[in-house]
Amino acid sequence: MLGRKENRNLPPGPPGWPIIGNLMQLGPLPHRTMAGWCQKYGPLVYCRLGSTPTITASSPQMIRELLWTQDETFASRPRTTAGKLMAYHDQNVGLAPYDAHWKLMRRICVEHLLTTRRMEGFQKSRAEEARDLVQIMFKEAKAENTINMREHLGGYTMNVVTRMLIGKRYFGTESMGEKEATDFRELIHAAIVLHGVFYIPDHVPLLKWIDPNGYRRLFKKMGTRMDDYYSYIVEEHRKRQRNGEVVDGPKDFVDVLLGLAGENSELHLNDVEIKALIQDMVVGGTDTASFTMEWFMLEMIRNPKVMRKVQAELDSVLQKKATNKHLLEESDLASLDYLRAAVKETFRIHPVGGFLIPHESIRDTKVAGYHVPKGSLILINTHGLGRNAAVWDNVDEFRPERFLRPEDKVHLRDSEYRVIPFGSGKRACPGAQLGQSMLLLGLGRLLHGFDWFPPPGTSREDIDVMEAYGLTTPPRTPLRAVAKARLDQSFYSFH
Repeated sequence: MLGRKENRNLPPGPPGWPIIGNLMQLGPLPHRTMAGWCQKYGPLVYCRLGSTPTITASSPQMIRELLWTQDETFASRPRTTAGKLMAYHDQNVGLAPYDAHWKLMRRICVEHLLTTRRMEGFQKSRAEEARDLVQIMFKEAKAENTINMREHLGGYTMNVVTRMLIGKRYFGTESMGEKEATDFRELIHAAIVLHGVFYIPDHVPLLKWIDPNGYRRLFKKMGTRMDDYYSYIVEEHRKRQRNGEVVDGPKDFVDVLLGLAGENSELHLNDVEIKALIQDMVVGGTDTASFTMEWFMLEMIRNPKVMRKVQAELDSVLQKKATNKHLLEESDLASLDYLRAAVKETFRIHPVGGFLIPHESIRDTKVAGYHVPKGSLILINTHGLGRNAAVWDNVDEFRPERFLRPEDKVHLRDSEYRVIPFGSGKRACPGAQLGQSMLLLGLGRLLHGFDWFPPPGTSREDIDVMEAYGLTTPPRTPLRAVAKARLDQSFYSFH
């Protein structure tokens, strides 16, 4: 009978309906629903989303099995309508299935774009963007304004990424213009939200011609608009190269991609592949980082004792420097264990997304003695992992001390699979090191320079800690805050 499990020792899970399976049970926050299923049925849960066999996991042991022990079996991605219409038929590194094309695209990212040398080459631009972020906040603080944190943190991460990617800023001075930059950021955010939708025709083929929510139309519209932006970027770089224009500083990523054919014909990329990689960098490096920064600042305001501990560590580390005592630099980040612990605690309690980007099994296999069919959708429930009472005590308490160990430094990547902000295995984020530097530098400078408070007329208890749903899960209510300079005014002139 449709909707009933086949007798093959599948993992336990909730009963479903014929044809639609468990789709209608997901609710507005599917990651929370599935975390509840893991609490009820166990750390490995089976359900059916329409005709799609689906496995979700929320324990370190099961996640390690899926992402490391059987890495290759679960290294692929599902094909979706959103990926087809908004991501060049899933040709980018983030969404491509596990095949020769994906291996080539990832190789280009690792060997030509996100190399240590290139990251070091753009260190100055990251420092400049962190400096500008502090100056913006200082102006807001002097004016005693209530600050839209999402706007400014999004501008910071967008600028860091676009300076590396296309050689220009999107926000602030010498940028492309405030309206165009804001439109582009909102477009990217809307696309990320749409990528997180459980689009019913993907799972119930009988309904592929029915689109009551208008998602397919939105996918097409977003895909066309993004392609227009990326096509303009590629053509602009080609025109610059034809005119023999020389750009100061390191080559941006688009120039590198356009030059690959001359280095090795095997690495030649067509325009669609180049645009897919541009999309990878923009989507993977902007909202994910800025929303983590927003959650971190939200928790600092809610937990002033933690904020003061971060500030005390920053003051101590900077005072020990021989030069530039006023300025946090990337070379100082390794000494900031408590800051790193606070960021890691943010990843635990407010993960970048309720799930990692979905995986797909490429063959039948067994996990913990249970049968997992080929073609299963694999949803790693990072929300459930961070609130797993078998792993954490006081799961709702923001307590960075849980990661401090006298015998070891704090690492944002967790070898025990308790916190997995950058994924793991073959599909791990290739830009993890960039993401860490961008987060720690920006947050460190904001905490060193300012004390943070809720807006006038509100209290810390009034802050909304619920998340919105999408491929990423930002605070449901954009964070607004008040900053007060905590250092001598001469400090801000150095920025």
